[in-house]
Amino acid sequence: MNAVLAKEVRRQSMTLAAGLILLFGLILIAFRFVVTRRLVFMARHFNEIAAHAESRRMTPVEVGGNDEITVVGAAFNRLLDQLRDSHASLEERVAQRTDELRKANEQLQLELAERKRAEEAMRERESEARRLAQENAIVAEIGSIINSSLDIDEVYERLAEEVKKL
Repeated sequence: MNAVLAKEVRRQSMTLAAGLILLFGLILIAFRFVVTRRLVFMARHFNEIAAHAESRRMTPVEVGGNDEITVVGAAFNRLLDQLRDSHASLEERVAQRTDELRKANEQLQLELAERKRAEEAMRERESEARRLAQENAIVAEIGSIINSSLDIDEVYERLAEEVKKL
């Protein structure tokens, strides 16, 4: 009877072991379909976003349930929102800075044009001043000629020489 009982215990142990192995296999398959599939989907989604950083391709992960995967997905979605906000803020700052630089460039262009006009006016005044200085020197020379000689013919000759210099 001990042999029969031992055989029965062995059969039940084998049946229990086979049942446990089957149960473990079913749990593993369920885990694969429920958990791993969701993780793989999230990983693909993350990789796609990383590969194509355009903001319109950055879409949130669909989350549902009340488990750790949902927590990771929700955290990713919050991170994505913060990233979009940062991106928008940077775009706004770039637009502002570009506008500031455009205005500064316009101001510099106006100042440059004004400086060129001032330089041209100064060159014209310098040229005019040189011309007037030459004329003053000639007039002074003529005055000197007139003062130094009372002979009108000599005055006319020297005056003609000075006029030829102009």
